[in-house]
Amino acid sequence: MAIELREARESDLAEAAALIARVFDRPSPSDGAERLQWQLFANPARPPHIPAGWIIRDDGAAVGFLANIPRRMRFSGRDRLVACTAKYVTLPTHRLHGLALAKTYFSQPGVDALFISSASDSSAPILKKFGAKEVEGVDRGAVFAVRPARVAGEILRQKPRTRAIAAVAAPLAGLALRAGAALRAKPKIAADVRVESLKRFSAETDALWSAARDDFAACAERSSEVLNWQFVDGPGSRPATKILACKRGAALTGFAVLQDRENAQFAIRRRHVMDLFTRRGDDAAFEALVAAALRETQHDGPDTLEFRHLSTARLERLAIWGARLRTLPLNPFLIRPVQPDLTLPASADGWYLTPGDGDGAGW
Repeated sequence: MAIELREARESDLAEAAALIARVFDRPSPSDGAERLQWQLFANPARPPHIPAGWIIRDDGAAVGFLANIPRRMRFSGRDRLVACTAKYVTLPTHRLHGLALAKTYFSQPGVDALFISSASDSSAPILKKFGAKEVEGVDRGAVFAVRPARVAGEILRQKPRTRAIAAVAAPLAGLALRAGAALRAKPKIAADVRVESLKRFSAETDALWSAARDDFAACAERSSEVLNWQFVDGPGSRPATKILACKRGAALTGFAVLQDRENAQFAIRRRHVMDLFTRRGDDAAFEALVAAALRETQHDGPDTLEFRHLSTARLERLAIWGARLRTLPLNPFLIRPVQPDLTLPASADGWYLTPGDGDGAGW
């Protein structure tokens, strides 16, 4: 057995994509290597000294892989470079060698903090041994059943009708019954703002980011360069994406990124709000973007419009407009500061890290 651990190269990506599919027991996408190349090597936030990831080989065969995705973030008025894990996999026969991957990730120089947004129940205990701590709080979301009867009906048609399915179906069925009353309090687009579609992010996005970047305790960079990488460029297989821009006069005051997603459990067409960014306290821009997202979803045909990563106050606004709030059963989000002067918010509600929830996927 000849074990080798080294930095990942572009020539490793096809084998890495196949390994990821094998470990997760799913088909390997035909463009798996292209997706990794976009995510790791086309990332505009990756300086030359930051590895794109690491690969473990046993007698030349790939048996472990950990992707390393740098992100530029803003913490309490200071720009920071952080590293985020993604695609942390090892073959079952080489699980112990996964510790070497984790140790290499946590030992990398040149970053201010280390994030793990793709931890699983099995990997989180390993990562915590290296000093990563779980962010307090829970990940909350909200869903508009744009076509409530269809959503409830599709869930009720599933067999067997387990208690878990019934627990989901019951509130959605109730939503179908009260939809007419609940949705009378609809979000509106104020007279002094307008919402339009964008093909790409431009300099006006940079101006908004420059003005808003200190509005939040912790915030992922929203420059046009980063947003175009995440949501516009890259492989052609990315989900269907729409960008909505809210403006007052000629000034951009906020934007939303919408993506259509598959639902593996139910035959429901989902539309996911990947990011919704405005200045803190700009309720008119937030309301206008929600109203436009609902209008676009009703027109295009998805059955649900789903939000995540919003503050409690904004989620409560969605509830007033008819969305159903929920707690999402997601993998833990772990953080380990590297620089001693880096202070982090005490709870998840103080964060505004989207898009990508740390790992920069935007997929």
